[in-house]
Amino acid sequence: MWSSNLGNVFLSAAGIAIWLVYAVFLQREWGWSVLKTGLAMTPSPATAGITAIIGARLCNKYGPRTVIEIGSLLPVFGTAWLVWRLGAEPNFLVDFLTGALMFASGFGFTFAPLNAAALAAVPREQLGQANAAFNTARQLAGGLGSAVIVAILGNGRISMGAYKAAFVVNAGLSLACAVIIAAFY
Repeated sequence: MWSSNLGNVFLSAAGIAIWLVYAVFLQREWGWSVLKTGLAMTPSPATAGITAIIGARLCNKYGPRTVIEIGSLLPVFGTAWLVWRLGAEPNFLVDFLTGALMFASGFGFTFAPLNAAALAAVPREQLGQANAAFNTARQLAGGLGSAVIVAILGNGRISMGAYKAAFVVNAGLSLACAVIIAAFY
């Protein structure tokens, strides 16, 4: 289904690019080491993995549309939280982790149902090709999303405004997924 594929593009652009913003922010703004940054980011993929399992069960019960719509709004709330809370003074649990876990939860809830919805109407003999195309689009979108974030952040000293702009763009990409699914799925 084309709407699932298009939603995948926007959510993938947001979901892959957010990792770049996290790492750059924690190291450059809060002055954290690479190891501390990596450890700080670890709860996010763990959360996404757990919520993916929950999302699959919810998808079986309520259908993919509802799960995708709600799930793709959580990254919007997570990045909004980061825009509101993040500052030069480190407050990992309240300011960073809360927003990152909201984002990861939505990503986990949404990713597998998007894939399932995209493949639902594909004939069995074409599933491999369709899934490959879906995942290729996911990777290309992630690269494009990362390029947009790099352009926003620039080089040299990055202002807090640039980080917040990167998070706002990321929220917009996630919101686009929710709107596409709500309007066209």
